[in-house]
Amino acid sequence: MDSLRRFASRTAPEADLIRRADAELDVLLDASPRERSARIARLHSEEPRLAGLVARLLEAFDAGTARDGLTGAAARQLQLPTPLPAGTRIGAFRLDALLGHGGMGEVYRAHRVDGQFEQRVAIKRMLDTPLLDSAQSARHLAAERALLARLSHPGLATVIDGGLDESGHPWLAMEYIEGRRLDHFVAQRRPAFDARFDLLLQAIDAVGYAHRQLVVHGDLKPANLMVEDDGRLRVLDFGIARSLAEETGHPSRFYTPGWASPEQQAGQAPSTASDQYQLGLIGRWLLLGIDVPGAPAAFAGSAPDAVLAPAQRADLRSVLECCLVDDPEQRYASLALLRQDLVAVRERRPIAARAGERGYVLRRFLQRHRLSTSLGAIALVALCIALAGTAWQARVAAQERDRARLEALRQDALREHLMLIFRDSGVQGSDLNAKALLDASAAQLDTLYADDPELRRRVLLVLAELYFNLQDMTAARALIERYRSQVDESTLLVDQAMAAQIHAMVLLRQGDAVSAEAPLVEAEALAQALPKRASRLRGGILAARASWLRQQGRQEEGLALQEQAVDTIAEAGDAGTLVLGIEQSNLGVGLLQALRFDEAERYLRQALETWQRGGLEDNTHALTTLGNLGTSALLRGDLVAAEQSLREARARHEAGRPETGAYASVLSNLARVRLGLGDADEARSLAEQALAIVQRLTSEGSMDVAGVRLALADIAFEQDRLDDARQLAAQALESMRALVPAGHPLPLRAELALRRVELQRDPSTVSAVEALAQQLATAPPMLARGATAAWLWAAEVHCSAGDDAACRAAADAAATLAQRVPITAMEAVEIRFWQAIAQGRASESADLLSEWSSQGGADYARARALQSWLTRSQTVLPSSGVDAP
Repeated sequence: MDSLRRFASRTAPEADLIRRADAELDVLLDASPRERSARIARLHSEEPRLAGLVARLLEAFDAGTARDGLTGAAARQLQLPTPLPAGTRIGAFRLDALLGHGGMGEVYRAHRVDGQFEQRVAIKRMLDTPLLDSAQSARHLAAERALLARLSHPGLATVIDGGLDESGHPWLAMEYIEGRRLDHFVAQRRPAFDARFDLLLQAIDAVGYAHRQLVVHGDLKPANLMVEDDGRLRVLDFGIARSLAEETGHPSRFYTPGWASPEQQAGQAPSTASDQYQLGLIGRWLLLGIDVPGAPAAFAGSAPDAVLAPAQRADLRSVLECCLVDDPEQRYASLALLRQDLVAVRERRPIAARAGERGYVLRRFLQRHRLSTSLGAIALVALCIALAGTAWQARVAAQERDRARLEALRQDALREHLMLIFRDSGVQGSDLNAKALLDASAAQLDTLYADDPELRRRVLLVLAELYFNLQDMTAARALIERYRSQVDESTLLVDQAMAAQIHAMVLLRQGDAVSAEAPLVEAEALAQALPKRASRLRGGILAARASWLRQQGRQEEGLALQEQAVDTIAEAGDAGTLVLGIEQSNLGVGLLQALRFDEAERYLRQALETWQRGGLEDNTHALTTLGNLGTSALLRGDLVAAEQSLREARARHEAGRPETGAYASVLSNLARVRLGLGDADEARSLAEQALAIVQRLTSEGSMDVAGVRLALADIAFEQDRLDDARQLAAQALESMRALVPAGHPLPLRAELALRRVELQRDPSTVSAVEALAQQLATAPPMLARGATAAWLWAAEVHCSAGDDAACRAAADAAATLAQRVPITAMEAVEIRFWQAIAQGRASESADLLSEWSSQGGADYARARALQSWLTRSQTVLPSSGVDAP
């Protein structure tokens, strides 16, 4: 008690803490293991400092190091003999120093003195205890010697000799290991996370080997794990706890508080499951920094956050928690399986500990292979959203509970169907195209589920959503329409609502807003009957309606509803980061279409941050969003920034498999950037790649195909391939008119490209271009920008014909429009250029181009065209004119 008193005399608060800890210790030393754990747990929640001190004192008692500082129960039970002095001979060895002692014995460093050879050893000398007399100790040590002699593994200490000393105490000579206890090693060396991971695997390998020899440890903890200077880990004291438990009949007394498994605390003998539990505690302490009572802090700063992605960290936590479940039967069947899962975490492969979670295996397969399909993003959607009714179905009214149980069983079968497809690919290390796997799965539906049409319907629904997220709208539409044709009164409302939403979104992506209206109305009606917990699905239906409104030209209504959808999904308890990020990105795209660049980019970046928090930063939606940031820069006229973002998005797509609509969009926009920078040849190559992709993924008459054809029409125009430009524009115009209702302004975009070709061939058609500009000026912002271009083309025609008044009127019309519709810096320069020309100030126009060049203006193609026009008009430009990039 003297040492505790000296410590307690420092301050009154500390003295009170020590007195209370000593009182707690008196009670806990006589308590059962479970009572100890329960009491310490309560103390941790109420007074963490007191709990920590009590836990450390308990461990000190079990390690035999607190005999100088304890009174009460501790003093009564700790009656340890005086250690043997250095120089004492035991067998063929002479003792050098005491290394440590505990309630069951002492450990000395010693060296061989029989003259055979030089050797240093660790001598373990057993002592009499209230539970173990000398005869029992001798039998125990003999058993341990025989037991350890069977074990030969680099992670286990080697047994050398043993016997009885002169006083009759049994001893065992073991290989002397130069190193530090794991807890001391961690505190002193602060190893990196990968090194910690390797140490845990080494411990598992050594203990797993012993298990295969039918030997358990029973008292695994950092103090029994020794780390040598080269990083090799050795497990000490194998078999002691088990042998002592068998010898005394008191298995509950031979373990360390804080590290024992629940079954050990309940009085059962240690087992392989107990060793696994203790390894799980060591893993949590070592890798996640989760404190164990009585153990030193494993991390002074951050745990593995900076090393593992969030998804990997979640997997690691799941693996270790699987070791720590109370029921031993629910832990891993062997340490080999535990090791497999830990290695899978490191390699981003699926783990068995989470195999029952919806979409988990699919998600991990996709993250590992980095496919550039939407599959990395859809796992959560496919298996959490497509089956969104499970949680609330479990709480339906009593008369529907049997039906809910049956539904849960069917969902399990569905998960197995999809997991089988992707797990087989992942386990075999295959880099198969995930879409090819889906195609094969879809083709086998009738065969696989011939005797279960209801389950076949459920698989149809999930596959339809998978194809939608793969942006294969043709396949998605075929599957979802097939599913909806089979819906009957037995189909769950949540599935009906989801199917209607998917159907509407597929049609909207194909640009068929007219056909999308019916399933969208149906989804909205069904949503009214859904439980409150289905708010994620409600948010998705709101987002679908928002998309429909924007396609109808009702931009502000659509944006307001999309913002409501984001809020609904963010507040939903059943929403994941994937879905929230998708709708944040969609809101950003809507704002981008409204030319609200700052707001758009804020939501686009929010989406990227959302996915990064969830470990989904490489999903295809994230790459699409990165591409949309480039598109925003393109629309703002910052071609340099646009090219940087779009090339990054392109490279990340191409790191996987770029057969997606998102990749095609990146290529198409990058083509426009290269055209603006004056490289029409590269622009054409990029746009043709994009067209080939969208033609494969969507229908020939889709909006995506029409959009890429317009990019190709602009490129053909700049290359003086006017026949090609006209044909491409006409094809796009035909598709757009077929996809939207009469009077919709969207086809005006294609008509503008067609009028431009006609204007180049026949300047007298300028009046038709100006009439089209007036129509476009009343359209939504994205389309209204076309009016600016049309007015500027008209200004050039009028100035070329010498009609300064008409030229000035056209340039002024563009300037007026710019007051409400954002324009690029180059367009602002061009407006002033034609206004100056119309007023006879050609030198001012030349100065504008020179100033644009000196400030780093990057729209080289248009700037060179204006310079060329001035040259043809016999106007001499200064030598600092625009150069090619």
